[in-house]
Amino acid sequence: MRLHATKAPLARPEEIHLAQSSVSDQIQSLEADLGTTLFIRSKLGLTLTAEGTTLKPYAEEIPALADEARAEVRTTAGHTAGSVTIGALETIASEKLPRWLSDFRSDHPDIGLRIRISGSGQLLRDLENGEIDVAFCFDSGVLDERLAKRTISVEPLVLVAPPEAQLALMGGDLTALASVSFVVTEAGCIYRSMFDETFAEADIAAPLHCP
Repeated sequence: MRLHATKAPLARPEEIHLAQSSVSDQIQSLEADLGTTLFIRSKLGLTLTAEGTTLKPYAEEIPALADEARAEVRTTAGHTAGSVTIGALETIASEKLPRWLSDFRSDHPDIGLRIRISGSGQLLRDLENGEIDVAFCFDSGVLDERLAKRTISVEPLVLVAPPEAQLALMGGDLTALASVSFVVTEAGCIYRSMFDETFAEADIAAPLHCP
């Protein structure tokens, strides 16, 4: 499985130039403002609650929105070089983009950034329609000839099956696996497409899908 263009740890205090106590105060203030607990605290550190997980993608978009606001103001004042709209899968946006974009911002402080989260298929359509400038997504095989593609990372795709399918998995026996029911993602998801296409290429009916 190729990425074009596993969860990221929370930033350390020294990375955001704040003392640990200041970080804790900021978290507690945010939790009080929202009226809910965002983290489960233990000796091992902090783990996001369900509410924290819901907030996470919005929080990740705030820096990009702040950059966009600065870019728009500078555009009005005639001091900016433009902006870039980036499309990415949610996993890529949360795990890989922060590091890449940090380096980009250091080299191009006057470029405004905006991030759009979507599935691979929608991202490619948005790219073809000119709604975004670059897409970070999984390899889709066929690509519009107007677009350039670069592989920047390769990730393993793991199939999880019940114990009785272990021998079939080890031997790569798709016929035996086709008799097992799997929980799959919805139609249109890149993982689902890769799953179904693997069996289709072997001329074998795909396994039953559990809702």
